[in-house]
Amino acid sequence: MFDYVNLVILTVYYLAIVMDCVFQYMVPGKEGAIGISIIWSPLLFLYIFITLKKRNGIIYSLALFVTTLLIGMPRFRHFSFDYKISMLIFYLANLVYIAIFCISHYLLKVFRELEEEKKKAYSDMLTGIANRRQVQAWLDAAVKHADKTGTSFSVIFSISTILNR
Repeated sequence: MFDYVNLVILTVYYLAIVMDCVFQYMVPGKEGAIGISIIWSPLLFLYIFITLKKRNGIIYSLALFVTTLLIGMPRFRHFSFDYKISMLIFYLANLVYIAIFCISHYLLKVFRELEEEKKKAYSDMLTGIANRRQVQAWLDAAVKHADKTGTSFSVIFSISTILNR
C-alpha cells in the first residue's frame, strides 16, 4: 500500500513540475528552461516499473506520458523555437525511458526463467541433488583448474545399493 501512495505522490509532483514549466517558465519573453527537476523523471518511470507489474507499468507510464502531452501541447505553438526543441526532446526522452524499462523488465524475466531452467537441468527434481550434468560440469571445472594451476586431483565415487532380501 505504501508503494502505491508513494507512486501517487511522485506522479502528482512530477505533473506539477511539468505544469510549472509549461505555464510559468515557457511563456513568451520569459527566461527559463524545462527545469532541473525534470532530469529525475527516469527515476519516476523506473519506480513505476518496479512498483507495478509489467503490463500495469506500461499502461501507467503511457497514461502519464499522454497526460504530459495534454499539458504541453495546447501551449506548444506559443513557445519559442528553443522551448519547442526542449519540449520535443523531453517527450522523446520519456518515450525512450518507457521503452528501456519495458525491455529491461522483459529481459530480467527471461534471465530469471533461464536460471530456473538451468537449476532444473542440473538437479534432480524430486531430491534436489546434483544430477549427471552437474557432476560433469564440476569435473570439467576441476580439470580446467588443475590444468591452469599445474596440480592434480582425484575423484572418488561411492555407490551404495540396498538389496532387497
